[in-house]
Amino acid sequence: MKKHSRFLALTAFLAVTVIFGTITMFLWNALVPALFGLPVLSWLQSIGLLVLCRILFGGISGGFGRMAMERDKLFRERWGTMTDEQRNHLAEEIKKRHGCDFWFGRGQDDSSSGKHGENQ
Repeated sequence: MKKHSRFLALTAFLAVTVIFGTITMFLWNALVPALFGLPVLSWLQSIGLLVLCRILFGGISGGFGRMAMERDKLFRERWGTMTDEQRNHLAEEIKKRHGCDFWFGRGQDDSSSGKHGENQ
Protein backbone atom coordinates (compact mmCIF):
# COMPACT_ATOMS: atom_id res chain seq x y z
CA MET A 1 0.00 0.00 0.00
CA LYS A 2 2.87 2.40 0.75
CA LYS A 3 4.37 1.87 -2.71
CA HIS A 4 1.00 2.66 -4.26
CA SER A 5 0.59 5.90 -2.30
CA ARG A 6 4.18 6.94 -3.04
CA PHE A 7 3.57 6.33 -6.73
CA LEU A 8 0.42 8.47 -6.59
CA ALA A 9 2.25 11.23 -4.71
CA LEU A 10 5.09 11.21 -7.24
CA THR A 11 2.63 11.22 -10.14
CA ALA A 12 0.72 14.14 -8.60
CA PHE A 13 3.97 16.05 -7.99
CA LEU A 14 5.08 15.54 -11.59
CA ALA A 15 1.68 16.56 -12.95
CA VAL A 16 1.66 19.75 -10.85
CA THR A 17 5.23 20.51 -11.93
CA VAL A 18 4.35 20.11 -15.61
CA ILE A 19 1.20 22.22 -15.27
CA PHE A 20 2.79 25.08 -13.31
CA GLY A 21 5.92 25.01 -15.46
CA THR A 22 3.84 25.27 -18.62
CA ILE A 23 1.67 28.06 -17.22
CA THR A 24 4.75 29.97 -16.05
CA MET A 25 6.42 29.57 -19.43
CA PHE A 26 3.37 30.78 -21.38
CA LEU A 27 2.73 33.75 -19.08
CA TRP A 28 6.38 34.79 -19.06
CA ASN A 29 6.72 34.47 -22.83
CA ALA A 30 3.47 36.36 -23.42
CA LEU A 31 4.24 39.27 -21.10
CA VAL A 32 7.83 39.75 -20.01
CA PRO A 33 9.69 39.95 -23.36
CA ALA A 34 7.25 42.54 -24.70
CA LEU A 35 7.12 44.58 -21.49
CA PHE A 36 10.71 44.46 -20.29
CA GLY A 37 12.74 43.17 -23.23
CA LEU A 38 13.90 40.06 -21.36
CA PRO A 39 14.49 36.76 -23.20
CA VAL A 40 11.91 34.06 -23.88
CA LEU A 41 12.02 31.07 -21.48
CA SER A 42 12.13 27.40 -22.31
CA TRP A 43 10.07 24.96 -20.25
CA LEU A 44 13.07 23.85 -18.17
CA GLN A 45 14.00 27.46 -17.50
CA SER A 46 10.47 28.13 -16.27
CA ILE A 47 10.74 25.16 -13.86
CA GLY A 48 14.05 26.60 -12.65
CA LEU A 49 12.42 29.99 -12.17
CA LEU A 50 9.64 28.38 -10.09
CA VAL A 51 12.20 26.57 -7.92
CA LEU A 52 14.21 29.77 -7.45
CA CYS A 53 11.10 31.73 -6.47
CA ARG A 54 10.12 28.99 -4.04
CA ILE A 55 13.52 29.11 -2.38
CA LEU A 56 13.70 32.91 -2.25
CA PHE A 57 10.12 33.75 -1.31
CA GLY A 58 8.47 30.61 0.02
CA GLY A 59 11.22 28.82 1.86
CA ILE A 60 12.33 25.32 1.08
CA SER A 61 9.94 23.48 3.39
CA GLY A 62 6.81 25.54 2.75
CA GLY A 63 3.56 24.11 4.09
CA PHE A 64 4.94 20.61 4.39
CA GLY A 65 7.70 21.55 6.76
CA ARG A 66 7.91 22.74 10.31
CA MET A 67 4.46 24.35 10.54
CA ALA A 68 2.70 21.22 9.30
CA MET A 69 4.67 19.04 11.71
CA GLU A 70 3.75 21.33 14.61
CA ARG A 71 0.09 21.26 13.60
CA ASP A 72 0.17 17.47 13.37
CA LYS A 73 1.86 17.19 16.76
CA LEU A 74 -0.79 19.42 18.33
CA PHE A 75 -3.56 17.35 16.72
CA ARG A 76 -2.02 14.09 18.00
CA GLU A 77 -1.77 15.54 21.51
CA ARG A 78 -5.40 16.61 21.46
CA TRP A 79 -6.46 13.28 19.95
CA GLY A 80 -4.66 11.46 22.76
CA THR A 81 -6.59 13.35 25.45
CA MET A 82 -10.02 12.75 23.86
CA THR A 83 -12.47 10.13 25.01
CA ASP A 84 -13.64 7.49 22.54
CA GLU A 85 -16.94 9.33 22.21
CA GLN A 86 -15.18 12.60 21.33
CA ARG A 87 -12.94 10.81 18.81
CA ASN A 88 -15.91 9.18 17.11
CA HIS A 89 -17.75 12.51 16.97
CA LEU A 90 -14.73 14.27 15.43
CA ALA A 91 -14.21 11.44 12.93
CA GLU A 92 -17.87 11.65 11.87
CA GLU A 93 -17.63 15.43 11.45
CA ILE A 94 -14.54 15.10 9.26
CA LYS A 95 -16.17 12.33 7.21
CA LYS A 96 -19.23 14.54 6.74
CA ARG A 97 -17.19 17.56 5.65
CA HIS A 98 -14.88 15.72 3.27
CA GLY A 99 -17.29 13.07 2.04
CA CYS A 100 -15.03 10.10 2.71
CA ASP A 101 -13.47 8.07 5.49
CA PHE A 102 -9.98 7.88 3.99
CA TRP A 103 -8.14 9.16 7.07
CA PHE A 104 -10.20 7.37 9.66
CA GLY A 105 -10.41 4.07 7.78
CA ARG A 106 -6.71 3.38 8.33
CA GLY A 107 -5.53 0.87 10.84
CA GLN A 108 -8.80 -1.00 11.04
CA ASP A 109 -9.08 -4.69 10.30
CA ASP A 110 -10.57 -4.91 6.81
CA SER A 111 -10.98 -8.68 6.97
CA SER A 112 -14.06 -8.39 9.18
CA SER A 113 -15.76 -5.89 6.89
CA GLY A 114 -15.51 -8.10 3.83
CA LYS A 115 -13.70 -5.46 1.78
CA HIS A 116 -10.42 -7.27 1.24
CA GLY A 117 -9.25 -10.82 1.15
CA GLU A 118 -12.58 -12.44 0.45
CA ASN A 119 -13.91 -13.70 -2.82
CA GLN A 120 -17.28 -12.18 -3.49
